[in-house]
Amino acid sequence: MIRTMLKYDVDPEQSETVVQRVLASRILEASIEHAGALSCEMLQDVQHPGTIIMLALWESEEAYAGWRNHPSRAEIGATLDDLGLVMSGSVYEIRTSISA
Repeated sequence: MIRTMLKYDVDPEQSETVVQRVLASRILEASIEHAGALSCEMLQDVQHPGTIIMLALWESEEAYAGWRNHPSRAEIGATLDDLGLVMSGSVYEIRTSISA
């Protein structure tokens, strides 16, 4: 399994607009419905509201690649283009996990 992390650095005054557009676009739900993500989260830093992180859990790198290449991802992502978001991303292999 892998976990992906996309970090967006936005103007703190624009952060609520970004959050609302992400929710309205249903991009997290689409990654589950169209590409098989196992779970997705959007996080906003409490002390630095201009930092927004998207986390997703995937069965494999191939599943994530399927999402990156899915037509709905590009279409939904275009709804955020005018916000000028600066994004960085990482892919992590899950080596161990413990849950309650």
